[in-house]
Amino acid sequence: MEKTSNISELNFQKTLPKHVKRRMREIKGSKGRIYLKNEYRNKKTEEKYQNRLFNDLMIMLANNNHI
Repeated sequence: MEKTSNISELNFQKTLPKHVKRRMREIKGSKGRIYLKNEYRNKKTEEKYQNRLFNDLMIMLANNNHI
């Protein structure tokens, strides 16, 4: 890992691209980025859960285990 003095990079433990560094300089930008990352993660988790439920239902219907 490269050494850095950027506090936000130290928190995330990775070197960020320049456009992200600019946004992370301010508290408002940091909060916005963290919020959006969290929303994206929640959306992906919900999609995976729904897909798993659908696939399980299709398997159950195909095997006639629902009767």
